[in-house]
Amino acid sequence: MKSANKPNVQNKLEKKIVVLSKWVRAGIPKRWRGNVRFSIRWVAEWSDSELGVDAIGSPNTISKNGPYRDLIIEVQALLLSLQKTSRAYQTKSEENVLLKAEVKYLKRENRKLSDQWHSERKKGTESEDTVAFVTSTLTRAEEEIGNLRNQLVQVIPLRPLPTPSSSAV
Repeated sequence: MKSANKPNVQNKLEKKIVVLSKWVRAGIPKRWRGNVRFSIRWVAEWSDSELGVDAIGSPNTISKNGPYRDLIIEVQALLLSLQKTSRAYQTKSEENVLLKAEVKYLKRENRKLSDQWHSERKKGTESEDTVAFVTSTLTRAEEEIGNLRNQLVQVIPLRPLPTPSSSAV
């Protein structure tokens, strides 16, 4: 009876090796992510009709010391590669989440700085306007003072100021 199972178990293992090899190259399909346990026991229990993968009766059938030793070693190597790839995927995924969060933060900071720049620029423009107003007012005031002096001179002639030597005499 066991000899009748050997080709069946061998075919099932070979099919699983084909699928695992594809996963190593292309990544674990979304519907399987988080469900792969990376163990020989899981491989023995693994069944998926869409992939054409059937469970193997007992995990003990595929022990490392049994008749399918070479296939089991290949499955273990694929599981190890797949586990590394899966960790790299998770790490990249986590890294993408962190990068996206950092981009959002930097966009917010950029908006704040832009708003601040525009606000300061407006203040600068207001200050420039104030300086221009004060300058023009000062210029008009100086002109007015000059005009008033001229009018004053016409009404009251200016006397020469005494010199220090003439007052001593």
